[in-house]
Amino acid sequence: MASRLHINSEDILAELKDFSLDFAYFSFHRYRFEYLLHLLERYQSPGSRFLDIGSYHGFMMLGARLLGYDSVAGVDLKKSVDHSTAVSVRYGFDNRPADLRDGLPFPDNSFDLVLFSEVLEHLTFCPRTIFREISRVLRPEGKIILTTPNLCRLNNILSLLAGQSINWDIKEDYHENHHVREYAPAEISYLLAGAGLKEVESRFVNFPYPGLGLIVKITDLIAYLWKKKRRDIVIIAENPDLSL
Repeated sequence: MASRLHINSEDILAELKDFSLDFAYFSFHRYRFEYLLHLLERYQSPGSRFLDIGSYHGFMMLGARLLGYDSVAGVDLKKSVDHSTAVSVRYGFDNRPADLRDGLPFPDNSFDLVLFSEVLEHLTFCPRTIFREISRVLRPEGKIILTTPNLCRLNNILSLLAGQSINWDIKEDYHENHHVREYAPAEISYLLAGAGLKEVESRFVNFPYPGLGLIVKITDLIAYLWKKKRRDIVIIAENPDLSL
């Protein structure tokens, strides 16, 4: 497959139109995918190896392949990996089922870029171990791109001031898609540093997901001026080359 200099979500949909995948999920997260594709493009170079932790149906793995990443791998729950087997076979992805509590099923120094997007908040175990694993599989000077909701977002602060919970609705049963724990920016910095990863860039954004309520839209406008209170965190970190 010929690599492309620039791609967008429409290119991914066009490639996958013949597969039975969760396109509703793709549509809901489309702006985030577009945002991440720009970052993947920035870090792509000849021979680059890419890992998507939380690969789901392979949307971002395909983005990496279209951008010219030489090797594309992923990990997710077995049912997600099984559902996207046909996609992995067609495009040559090494997409593996894994329980992240047991680590990443790849050798040391395997990847130049690891994507860890909207996964951290779903973990049911202490995340220090997975950050150490990411550090282990990254090559020297390899990068991690992490996105996760910002626990300290403005609408959370206002909810607490109003005496409302910012946790999952107690009236609803927990399920695998709920957020087990969200993180403050300082906590993510702690996790990265503890794994020997060096923060390169931190961003605070408001991904425009469909169906946002009026209060959230108003707080988004206020947080435009108060960036650290925006809803979403994007962090790029590097595995330092200790031989230098």
